[in-house]
Amino acid sequence: MAPYRAGHLYFHGGASLAEAVVPILVARLHVTEQPGLRKVLVELTYKNGAKKITTRLPVIDVMLLSDDIFSHGMSVEILLEAQDSKGNVVGEPRPGTDVNPATRTVTLAPGQRKQIALRMDDEFRGKFWVKALNPTTLAAYSALAIETDYTE
Repeated sequence: MAPYRAGHLYFHGGASLAEAVVPILVARLHVTEQPGLRKVLVELTYKNGAKKITTRLPVIDVMLLSDDIFSHGMSVEILLEAQDSKGNVVGEPRPGTDVNPATRTVTLAPGQRKQIALRMDDEFRGKFWVKALNPTTLAAYSALAIETDYTE
């Protein structure tokens, strides 16, 4: 072995520790559970604030409101029902593209508005509530008071 000198052959003795070790930093960011929406606010409206329905298939505007910046990309499943004053179901969502036909639930993302048609019971007349419910606990997220006004 010789250093670089004129007239001598150079022989490298192998990689030194500083040449062989490359530092690597590995970060694994796994979230065990997606954080849920802290507060679920559902807005229900009917025909710009109308309080009476004239058809047995009223279309309810449903919107999930959220001011939580971490809720982007999350969704909430709600059960939409029309109930009389005794809590009896007098209207249910009509199955369609926005309504799951098996569970009758609607899935909403924050800021998303959907129009859901309710199929009202043919025999029912009077005041009722359209309620957005948690499908598991049946806790009410929101309710809208409406009355029937069928002309027959």
